[in-house]
Amino acid sequence: MTLDLDPATEARLRRQLARGPYTEPSALIAHLLELAEETEQSTEDWLVRNRDALRADLDESFAEEARGESYSPEESRAFLAERRAARSA
Repeated sequence: MTLDLDPATEARLRRQLARGPYTEPSALIAHLLELAEETEQSTEDWLVRNRDALRADLDESFAEEARGESYSPEESRAFLAERRAARSA
């Protein structure tokens, strides 16, 4: 298999090879694929473990929306901006 990388990605790959324990691109790519697969599995596991709670949260959100208790997009953005500013302070 031949991979065509854009210059920025190739530069990132070369930087990782220069500083890490991997001397061959194939070894580094194999490691990165393992990390991606572990992350994917971890996310799936978390979703399965928390399925009931997530479903309940979604049901509550839909019920709030139906009752007119939701925020407009503008209100949501303002609220998030306030929270970010408070965390930065």
